[in-house]
Amino acid sequence: MFLLQMLNVYKTALYQSSSSSIASLQLIKEREPVGDVVHLIIASLYMFSIPLNTTAASTGFGALLVYSLIRLHMTWKSLVNILINPIMLLSIVFVGWNALSLLWTDGLENGLEHLRSMRMFLVPLLLWPIIPHWKWLLLAIVAGVFFLNIFQLIDMLQLYLLTGSIERTSGFMGGHPPSAGLWCTASMLIIYYFLHSLRSWQFCIATIAFLFATIGLIASSGRGNIIGLAFVAIFFAVLNISKLKEDKRYTLSFAVIMMATIATIWFTPASTFLNARVNQAINGFQSFVNESDPRSSTGVRLTWWGSALRSAQLNPVSGLGLGGFAQWTEEDDGLAFYADQWPTFTKRTIKGTKHPHSMYMSTIAEGGLIGISMLLTLISCCVFYCWKYRDADRSGGIVCSLLMLWLIAGFFDSFHYSSQTLSLLTITFTIAMYFVGLMQNPSVPQSNR
Repeated sequence: MFLLQMLNVYKTALYQSSSSSIASLQLIKEREPVGDVVHLIIASLYMFSIPLNTTAASTGFGALLVYSLIRLHMTWKSLVNILINPIMLLSIVFVGWNALSLLWTDGLENGLEHLRSMRMFLVPLLLWPIIPHWKWLLLAIVAGVFFLNIFQLIDMLQLYLLTGSIERTSGFMGGHPPSAGLWCTASMLIIYYFLHSLRSWQFCIATIAFLFATIGLIASSGRGNIIGLAFVAIFFAVLNISKLKEDKRYTLSFAVIMMATIATIWFTPASTFLNARVNQAINGFQSFVNESDPRSSTGVRLTWWGSALRSAQLNPVSGLGLGGFAQWTEEDDGLAFYADQWPTFTKRTIKGTKHPHSMYMSTIAEGGLIGISMLLTLISCCVFYCWKYRDADRSGGIVCSLLMLWLIAGFFDSFHYSSQTLSLLTITFTIAMYFVGLMQNPSVPQSNR
């Protein structure tokens, strides 16, 4: 009975704080219009920088953090109100548990590096004062991806002219290829969302940007991102099936995008490269299952995941501690077979990793049942917020799709240990929090939706 009363009190407080926070955003803009524009410009530059590489993203984050602190005297009331949001509370708890686990980890330096990446959970606080301009923020991401894609395309053409084949690349300035691929995929989803409202010349530019992002996704060769995109495409088609029937322009946009994507993949050298990467994954899986051979990107991931599960069996509750997986691989008896058969590969690759390259496996190994429970609770809350808004407006589809992409692709890499990839989650749920707040405040101007 007491718990129910406390839950009702929290629900009331949450509704009031959400309404107050949404209402205060317009007041902030009216009282400091120049500051609002400057804030939006800095935030947009940060969005632009995220897909490029970790260094550029960190610089943009630092600039946004500094300016947000400067504006704190105007924004603090609105920020305090969103701290009661369950997504924010669960984020704080999750980061707190990871920080606490440094007390028993054997990989303190590695753990501190992972914890530093979790500063991205501050992104909602930095973006909230200008979140009514969320469309501009998403367009800035598209522009950043397009800029990255240009360098990827140049690199691919040079490699093709020199060798007659295409190799994996994130461009001259790009960082970790799968991270670049994640943002290319996100850009494709964002562009598709905007297509229905574009004029003819804007539609042509958007289609070119979509094709560039497609090429960038293939070039970065993050197969987890491709799997994520496949699932999202099915989800998006089901979610928008009624719109495809009723809206001829929407249907035409969908058809053009699909044909352009198929042509890009099928009728260019990218097709050969993509097929080779898919075959590598299949052959690597078969070699691991039939011959226990870990010497492929698929095989080594399965080896890491097996090691992560063994560590969870020995440390089920609290885990190894943040950053402890690298040290664990040196002690894991289950890797002895690989060390005997392929000593150089085992030492350099299997035991040379910092994490098991899966968000879920990393968390269950280093955070234990407590950590994975916190992560899944946070994810469930994000899914609830995104799903709650899915039918309220066309924009509901984009937050659901971006979240689904992150959750699926994150199974194949430790996205929460990289600031560049973790930021996609925090940007997505910040927009979702704003959308749900708008549903509770129908008096907010339509231009902000």
